[in-house]
Parts: sequence; C-alpha cells; structure tokens
Amino acid sequence: MGLFSKLINDVSKLAPKTPAKKGIPNFKVKTWGIMQQNLNLWQSENARDQWKNVKYSSKPLYHYSWMRFSDRASLRPEPKNEFDNKAIAVYLDDVKVGYVPSEINQDYHTKLIKNLLITVEVHGGDRKYIDEYGDIVKEKGDAIAEVVFDK
Repeated sequence: MGLFSKLINDVSKLAPKTPAKKGIPNFKVKTWGIMQQNLNLWQSENARDQWKNVKYSSKPLYHYSWMRFSDRASLRPEPKNEFDNKAIAVYLDDVKVGYVPSEINQDYHTKLIKNLLITVEVHGGDRKYIDEYGDIVKEKGDAIAEVVFDK
C-alpha cells in the first residue's frame, strides 16, 4: 500500500460513521384538486399570518408561518380505493389533504398502517419579496404538507 493510500485509509477510519437511516423516510404528501384546496384553506385557517406589520426584503416571505402538527394529523388506509388498494390518505383534523406517495407506500405500507399517528409540517403558499427595483412582488403558491418521522 502506498503512502497516499495509507493516509486516505487512516483518515477514513477517523471520520465519524453516519448511521444508516432506519424506518420510514420523510415525504411530501401528494395532493391535487380539491385536496390541494383543502390544504390551502386549512393552512389559512390555522397558521399565523406573517405578513402583518412586516418589512419585506429580497428574501421571499411566505404568507403563513411554518406549522408542525402531530395531534391533528393522521393516516387512514383506503383498501377500497379504486386506483390503489394500498392507498393511504393523509388527514389534518378531519380534512383529507392528500396521499402517501405510491413509491413510499409500496415500500413501507405495513409500517405506515401500524404507525397511524404522524407529524405533518405545513408550509409554502403565497409569498412576497422586494425586487431589484424596490417593488413588492407577490407570487401565488400552494401550501405543501410533509410527513416527518423524528429519528
């Protein structure tokens, strides 16, 4: 073994080992149509409005603050779903806001239906910022829901 190879080998032994992820990965909820409208409405009714009394900058500011809920979020299996008998819907309160993505569902269906209590983070939506001319720009956007599993 050459000196360079030995040095690389010795340094790699000193580097901290990154533990392999175990369990279900975090994911964005798949949402569209009426479910997206439900999510946007739910966000507007439950989030703190960050646009009140604020000074804008070139960094975008989202209308509603980032929210994290575990007591109001749930997964509900839909074995009679006409498109996927392993479909799992995501609810905030009793409002359906989307589905577990099929690629996650295929790999983790059994674990997900055993772990029906989840944490959902809601963020995104409309945003405002000041452009290079000093004008306030408002961009429309949809809310995003993400399911997170604390490791």
